[in-house]
Amino acid sequence: MVVSGPRRGREFQVLQFEIIGGSLQAPIIGAPSHRFFAPTMHANQATINQLYEAFARLDPEAMSACYADNATFEDEAFLLSGRREVTGMWHMLCRAAQAGGRADWRLQWRDVVADEERRGWANWEAHYRFGATGRMVHNQVEARFTFDEQGRILTHLDRFNFWRWSWQAMGVPGGLLGWSPMFRTQVRKQALANLEKFLAQNPQLGSS
Repeated sequence: MVVSGPRRGREFQVLQFEIIGGSLQAPIIGAPSHRFFAPTMHANQATINQLYEAFARLDPEAMSACYADNATFEDEAFLLSGRREVTGMWHMLCRAAQAGGRADWRLQWRDVVADEERRGWANWEAHYRFGATGRMVHNQVEARFTFDEQGRILTHLDRFNFWRWSWQAMGVPGGLLGWSPMFRTQVRKQALANLEKFLAQNPQLGSS
């Protein structure tokens, strides 16, 4: 698969991966274009793949190795700063996915791109059981990254349809209230409270 680099007309080799039965399948690569030779994978592109390979295995330690000490993370539920919060979130979410049942967990990622300006992009999808309600969720996420000089993730921004997620995770109440900024704020407060409690119960994560 070939896409144009953002705003610069560049072309990249874009790979799609899927975890099936607990093992990483070979990348799906589109037919080669006569206009260029497929480039070697950028080091930061490899870091993004490493992040999602670890997430697919529910391996938060390997995910943590991808982030800088001063990393930040933002999505519809979390606004985090520093390695302790960011990697603590992944530990908490991986543990929740394991508790929800490995049979229900599946991760796919694709369109992995990185450029020479320390930026990266990817699309990923997760299938999992939401612990608070026991409902199945299929979340589709657009991710953006920046990297430090050592190739570690410095900023990570995830965007997804919060209303769609709310409907799946919480049923009718989420569908009725998912559009509301007040409801979104409440979800963020609860997510942060859950993370603070998790970190308090796992103080060793602060020194990782």
